Amino acid sequence: MSGSNLPYHLRVKKDIERRLFIEQLRLVAKVYDLEAYAYVGMAGAFSEDFKLMKDRFNFKDFFSYEIDEKAYKRQKFNLPFSETCYENKSIGQFILDYPELEIDDKVVTVGKSVLWLDYIGFEEKLLQEFSDAIAKLEIGSVIKITLNAHAAKLVDGGGIEKQKERVEKVKNLLGKNYFFDDIFEHQEMTNNKFPLAIYKLLKRISVSALRGTNYLFLPLSSYIYQDGMKMITFTGIKIEESEKENFLSKTGLDIWEYGLNHTDEPINIEVPFLSLKEKYTLDACFPGSPGSELQYFEEEEIKSYERFHRFYPTFVKMF
Repeated sequence: MSGSNLPYHLRVKKDIERRLFIEQLRLVAKVYDLEAYAYVGMAGAFSEDFKLMKDRFNFKDFFSYEIDEKAYKRQKFNLPFSETCYENKSIGQFILDYPELEIDDKVVTVGKSVLWLDYIGFEEKLLQEFSDAIAKLEIGSVIKITLNAHAAKLVDGGGIEKQKERVEKVKNLLGKNYFFDDIFEHQEMTNNKFPLAIYKLLKRISVSALRGTNYLFLPLSSYIYQDGMKMITFTGIKIEESEKENFLSKTGLDIWEYGLNHTDEPINIEVPFLSLKEKYTLDACFPGSPGSELQYFEEEEIKSYERFHRFYPTFVKMF
């Protein structure tokens, strides 16, 4: 479920999205003490997000869930720091057991958490886990979900008939609880529009999960990116409804340019792949325009890179 053996540490757009997550957590930390939180995710073989979280926030607890046996063994071998607890279980088990986890024959009580449901699929079970997490986790918890939004993976090919086939495929994947005719109309089943349909579904789920309570799942961000398959992320925080305006004002998330309270739609992370020399040359010219030596880049490529350049990773060969 977690894409356990994929080289996410070398995927530029995924890495930008991960660093944007760090940035929004830094803003959340203006209100909540994240060092008292648990960080719960699906670390993959290399635990890249865990390394970043340890470096930036030093959470109280770190829990990783992984059902793939080989990836689980690689995680333990590549252990980045001793506080990480790797569990050879589905992350759904965390949601089921919360707030009392059974770890090494001991019961560990978990409170506020940052939970990243870093899936690579798109099906009913994953959406149900997302809904259950919103309902169960303590106030102040941040919950993020990543889903596959690649329409061609459902049914390959173009045209209206293929779009209608995709609707039927989605209906089978989501079942009666999460398939909605008004969201998954056939014209929405294109590679560009399908992620937006999933975004609407996640917003609806996040509202219904807390219906009848005084709590709110406040959307913070949503991103679409493609390092192979097209993916969508959706992140929010569980707070009391009466605290919404105060929280947004204190954190600055109401005006954060990469967030949903600044623009009510997912942000597409689209950047060119750059050599180190190209990156440093572009960085040095912002906020101005690049010189003639880089005119082989299209204007839109330059604008897109400028928007995300603070989060653009640098990969270098060590040996």
